[in-house]
Amino acid sequence: MDRQKEKAMNTASGIKKGVIMVDIAVFILGLILTISPKTSGDILCYIAGGFMAVFGVIRLVGYFINKSSVPFGSFDLAQGAGLLAFGVLFMVAPEVIKAFISIILGILLIVCGVMKLQYAVDGIKFKLKFWWISLIGAVVTVILGVLSFINPFTQGHWLMLFLGISFIVTSIWDVVCVIITTNMIKKSQMIIHIEAEDVKED
Repeated sequence: MDRQKEKAMNTASGIKKGVIMVDIAVFILGLILTISPKTSGDILCYIAGGFMAVFGVIRLVGYFINKSSVPFGSFDLAQGAGLLAFGVLFMVAPEVIKAFISIILGILLIVCGVMKLQYAVDGIKFKLKFWWISLIGAVVTVILGVLSFINPFTQGHWLMLFLGISFIVTSIWDVVCVIITTNMIKKSQMIIHIEAEDVKED
């Protein structure tokens, strides 16, 4: 029982850390969109392009210097060339890429909403309290994602501002849900452990 309890707590702690790291990235993305909505599209293109170019170069260098790689067993050359090409495109022609940014960010919001929906379903399955917080967050996040596709704004920077605020809200909401859920899992495991100890004593 002690091992099961420790394993459950470690799993809950690992999930919480991983999700919080992702939400920090989402929060930073929201800040970029909110602070500079007019130029955030260019900023995102340069950042994304820079990352892809760097990873592309790393893949290419790794392919040519790694003499122990198995022939036909590695796609580092193709992946590196592709990442480098897309990275350069993002940085050289951001105007072409910006037309798709709002769609990509809208999809990301919907994905975040679906993740929150899973938290709610798991909460119902394991009879956890406050599962409805995740459900509300899921519904709100999906609605925000759908609104970004509809784009009711007349100017592009208003859409970027809307997306920025949406990402900030959903990241904070997600962190709160994860903290509540993992703490309840730990408490439930502690209760099970105490009940098991009582049974042994009897």
